[in-house]
Amino acid sequence: MTASPLLLLPGLLCNRMVCAPQIAAFEREREIVVPDFRGYDSFDAMAEATRTGTSYQTILDPPPGHGPRHLAR
Repeated sequence: MTASPLLLLPGLLCNRMVCAPQIAAFEREREIVVPDFRGYDSFDAMAEATRTGTSYQTILDPPPGHGPRHLAR
């Protein structure tokens, strides 16, 4: 039987580096999933993104060609 993926959720202002000891301990036995929560400003937004699998984008991280420096076409 294959082990299910291990989901690690870093908190606000953190990235996957905060989970480095856990990743090192489990990466040989399990698939490790660590979402990128940069830009999130609340745990509710982080939880919703985790639940739905959607990503969050701020004005500082818009899709290519759609940022504030690009004129509306």
